[in-house]
Amino acid sequence: MPSLNLILMAGMPGTGKSTVAREIGSVFGFPVIDKDVIATALLDAEIPEDQMQPAAYDTCFALTRDLLMQHQSLILDTPAVHPIVWERAQALCNQAGATLIPVLCVADRDIRNHRVASRVAMRSQPAGQSRTPGYARERFAHLPPDRIELVTDGELPDVLDQVIRQLRSRGGV
Repeated sequence: MPSLNLILMAGMPGTGKSTVAREIGSVFGFPVIDKDVIATALLDAEIPEDQMQPAAYDTCFALTRDLLMQHQSLILDTPAVHPIVWERAQALCNQAGATLIPVLCVADRDIRNHRVASRVAMRSQPAGQSRTPGYARERFAHLPPDRIELVTDGELPDVLDQVIRQLRSRGGV
């Protein structure tokens, strides 16, 4: 039986997490659970904004648990800025016997700001300028040191080659 993996995407808005997640999903045949899609659906259903974020995360983790229990590897696309996201993902992987692989996407603030300003945003996605300077790695100190870290400043094919190579080198993916 193939290895069971949860790839946890992490990074600031505009680092390319969702783009990379969809591409990885396509290569490996893994479904992608995108927190922003769920959060936007909740906002569209008129869930108050202060309740939307916790409900979006709870829904992401319920879907993640369900797929892991079906022995389906997947990608969870969420900023993962808060340590609780890592902790909940790790707990689900421990329960399902899955390997948790964090992928941290980083990009310089100017690039992130340009991407955020240029994209067609979902209702749940932030707009405006990031106040976090540089690459914002310090926001992700809760992720383990063996995480895959992608500098997404470059061309998408190069970034994808890098992450796919690293995922394959971990075995089982």
